[in-house]
Amino acid sequence: MQVKNDGVGGAVVCVVTTEDSTRACPSCGVFVTRLKDCQTTRPTHLSCGGRPVSIWWDKARWHCTEPACRRASCVTASRRT
Repeated sequence: MQVKNDGVGGAVVCVVTTEDSTRACPSCGVFVTRLKDCQTTRPTHLSCGGRPVSIWWDKARWHCTEPACRRASCVTASRRT
């Protein structure tokens, strides 16, 4: 996680999900290893201490290669977020 000044009195929090546990397919539980693409999401803007805060969350989309799984791909997910 990295926090930057946004230049107008607020902050930008950059989050990258990197824990191995986030790479389990939510449908079948198989550990995914084939990267499909990456995306940045920007959840709703928040405030902290009266300052605006933007969150930029970099996530990876993975191919599930388990033949019995109906899900073709999944995005990294963490219970902590």
